[in-house]
Amino acid sequence: MRAAAFATLLVAVMLMVVAIGASSGTVIDQSAAADTSTKTSTPASTPSATASTPSPVTATPTPVTPTPTPVTPTPTPVTATPTPVTPTPTPVTPTPTATPEITPTPSPTPEPPPPAAQMPAGWDQAMRLEDGSYVGVVTTSSLNIRSAPTLGSAVVATTYAKHPVTIFEPVNGDDVDGNTLWYRIGDNQFVTAAYVDPFTQPAPPVTYDGHWLDINLSTFYAIAYDGPNPVHVAIIITGTEGHGTPDGQFAIQRRVADETMDSATVGVPKGDPDYYLLPHVKWTQYFAAGGFAIHTNYWSSPNQYGTFGSHGCVNMMEPDAYFMWNFLTIGDHVSSHF
Repeated sequence: MRAAAFATLLVAVMLMVVAIGASSGTVIDQSAAADTSTKTSTPASTPSATASTPSPVTATPTPVTPTPTPVTPTPTPVTATPTPVTPTPTPVTPTPTATPEITPTPSPTPEPPPPAAQMPAGWDQAMRLEDGSYVGVVTTSSLNIRSAPTLGSAVVATTYAKHPVTIFEPVNGDDVDGNTLWYRIGDNQFVTAAYVDPFTQPAPPVTYDGHWLDINLSTFYAIAYDGPNPVHVAIIITGTEGHGTPDGQFAIQRRVADETMDSATVGVPKGDPDYYLLPHVKWTQYFAAGGFAIHTNYWSSPNQYGTFGSHGCVNMMEPDAYFMWNFLTIGDHVSSHF
């Protein structure tokens, strides 16, 4: 940049010299002047005529201060092209890790399950029904029927002294008076074995083929039979003194599912101390003349069964009367005896 400035200054000086020379009428050979500024002239051969010597002109230069033109360099962008480097993997040989031996934890020896419950000794004498179930009899005044063989389970019903229970299987349960045996007598129905004995009954005096009913007026049980095989046992109420239930061999004569019993129809009029009027007596099956029948008794409490108490009919709790209604039909035999 300094060289360019100096060149510009030199040109300016030369222009000024030329201008001065022109104004004085002197023409200066620019090339000679240029040479004079750099070397000493060699005298030429003397001409025949004497040449006039020009008067020297001293030019006073006017100083010119050059104004520098700023030059801003334009940078050339350089884009670096990256050279891809592919790393060379260093193979790593894994160091094997020793697998520790696992010592198995011994499983605890499970306790053997308790032995399956069995019917106690003496139950081979109990009545067995046609389906193989046992019949037992309650020996306490009342006995709770529970939903499970435990004393903390819900009471679902109650049975009473002398009532028969059908036993489908023995099971283990809570201790009751030193006895852990219980009996399943229905779906989700259990009683402790502590107060149930085998039910035994003397053989009936007569038997019949097909479906028939044996009524024991001494033990207060009615047993439905299919030929020689007992099917169902019911506890009953029979006639009081003076209104006894007849004994003998009979047959079902008439059936009424739901009726009103009026003693006036059998010779006991209104006003008589023995008069009765009972609506909605269900599952009535007449078997002897005089209005003697098998039917439901809803006016007596369950603990009153197993004794005398009727006007001669055979009274049953409704589940038993309903069973007999479905089991017997007109013409089926009824054997009543002491």
